Amino acid sequence: MPGRGQGIYATSKFAVLGLSEALRSDLEPKGIGVSVLCPGFVKSGIFESGRNRPDRFGGRFMRSPDHPLKQGLDESGLDARAVGRRVRKAVEDDELYIITHPEFRALVEERHKSILEAFDHAEGLAFFEQPEA
Repeated sequence: MPGRGQGIYATSKFAVLGLSEALRSDLEPKGIGVSVLCPGFVKSGIFESGRNRPDRFGGRFMRSPDHPLKQGLDESGLDARAVGRRVRKAVEDDELYIITHPEFRALVEERHKSILEAFDHAEGLAFFEQPEA
């Protein structure tokens, strides 16, 4: 989600994705499946989570009602039980990526397009060539 100041959040999500992909590859020969939930907005109470922040971390806080998280929850937030049913079905079907919001597909496609373009830029670059012996 560009422009949301979520660098630390995104970093932890990338770590979970990488771990899940590696575990799936490592554990598949043992008959163990791995799935990773990639949710969009879920009505889970996360918007009000600031009320629980301990004093040693800055104490309680409330987000503004016009915060992007609140807007996302209001516009496309799914019921947590519905997401739970989606997760159960995906695990039973041995899906690696469990997607809850197909409307975010364009964001993923744009990211992957940029990565593929980077591969295109790397083709034929001189520094990849082996030095002469």
